[in-house]
Amino acid sequence: QLFTLPAVISSSALIKIAAVGNIFFDISDADFSINAPSTCGDPTGLTTSSITTTNATVSWIAVPYADHYDLDYKVLADSVWINAATGTASTSFILTGLNITTSYNWRVRANCSFGTGNYIISQFTTLAPCPGPYDISTNGTITGAAQIPLNTDIRGMINPAGDIDFYKFVITTGGTISISLKTLPADFNLSLHNSAGTQLAIVKNTGTNNEMITATVAAGTYYAKVFGVTSKIFNAVSCYTLKVETGTASRQATPNIEAAGLLVFPNPVEKTATILFINIEGNPDLYVYDMYGRLVLKKTTNAKNMLFDFSTLAAGAYMIKAMYNGAQIGVSKFIKK
Repeated sequence: QLFTLPAVISSSALIKIAAVGNIFFDISDADFSINAPSTCGDPTGLTTSSITTTNATVSWIAVPYADHYDLDYKVLADSVWINAATGTASTSFILTGLNITTSYNWRVRANCSFGTGNYIISQFTTLAPCPGPYDISTNGTITGAAQIPLNTDIRGMINPAGDIDFYKFVITTGGTISISLKTLPADFNLSLHNSAGTQLAIVKNTGTNNEMITATVAAGTYYAKVFGVTSKIFNAVSCYTLKVETGTASRQATPNIEAAGLLVFPNPVEKTATILFINIEGNPDLYVYDMYGRLVLKKTTNAKNMLFDFSTLAAGAYMIKAMYNGAQIGVSKFIKK
């Protein structure tokens, strides 16, 4: 009989053989040893779950003979790792305080009494706010749709009953595209429309099954529409995830900075709001101007997405600009309640 020995180091191991359905058994006469392997193993089965806008749970399969583990993480584009846990005996950990809509690497290694294994790396991306900044109050029609970046998760909500969400996107070179609708909290449908509003494709999977449209399109402006299977279908708690991905087609060469470079969420603002930087590199300086063009706030950022305090501002309309090395790289308008 071929069998696997347990991952237990021992110099006095024995084997017992017992008869099935009887009382008789025998134990080996001489001890034998189970020795440690020459190297400590590496974690496998790296998984990221329960991902939110700022948290994620990372987990892995236990390594034989491992006493504990070391865990680090970092923003994908950064070079410096942040230590999350050293010497933890657990095979899972909750990462907190993350930036929204940001890709992260995380790595874990096993520590055995006879050595340390290798770091194994995995990746995940935190969610956008629910609903995201592109699901605006005017997107119930094509004329009020916000322009979205391509190859990016867009989160929205069908709420209240009868709500319809249109999203605008631009293709500069014709080719293949795919539009996916996932994480559905209810029975929602997906359709594709051209610049005139004519429906080009529609998919109506039942229940909360994912929706997917693949199409070959010419250069031009298009709209993705998300809507309930009936006017009574909605969800006021959870968001869907929409993504327009380019295959052989190419996206807009120069993104619309006001729509996609710098966004304030929520808008209107009561006290604080999150500043979303999209396709912006570095750590820009933020300048807030009132309706008369007067500078009323300035802040230097140190993160791709950050919480900004507007509580000192009076009610009214404002403009916020992102400046980097003396150049304007993003601008957006917001209302302070």
